[in-house]
Amino acid sequence: MVEIKTIRGELTSETAKNILEKYDSNIKIIAVDEIYYPYTLRRYHLKLASSFGRLSKLNRYVDCSIDMVYGRPALAQGSPFFENIYTEEENMLRCNLSDDALNKIGHDFVFNYYLNKSKILRTPQITKKSEEAFYKKFYVVHCADETENKYQILLDALDGSLALL
Repeated sequence: MVEIKTIRGELTSETAKNILEKYDSNIKIIAVDEIYYPYTLRRYHLKLASSFGRLSKLNRYVDCSIDMVYGRPALAQGSPFFENIYTEEENMLRCNLSDDALNKIGHDFVFNYYLNKSKILRTPQITKKSEEAFYKKFYVVHCADETENKYQILLDALDGSLALL
């Protein structure tokens, strides 16, 4: 067993089954596996001007979450509540990216976000203020159709969104 940090407020495997049964009452669920996907949450400070200049209102903090398997960044909304849990190591996906690669992805994402948002052609000073690694839970639901063809559905354990694998 390994202790990991994960986002609190997740759906249970039973709730995942119920969600799928609401979409299709005839669904044949064979098994439900839980997996934990690695992310990093990074906070950056963008400074365009001194604290007292007229451009100082453009100084801001930007939170960025990065998928640590493929390196997909996203703007983070709000602060998640974390909890430490124990899980089997085989339930966790491994991080494929170095810290240097994650730093570059985060910096470039925040820089491009700033350029698209500000409409000012001035380079901001970007400083990483904090970083925190965590895992997000997903369910892989193994199903079969009427002709016993097998397929899998990925269900996000936070919001219940679905994707066919």
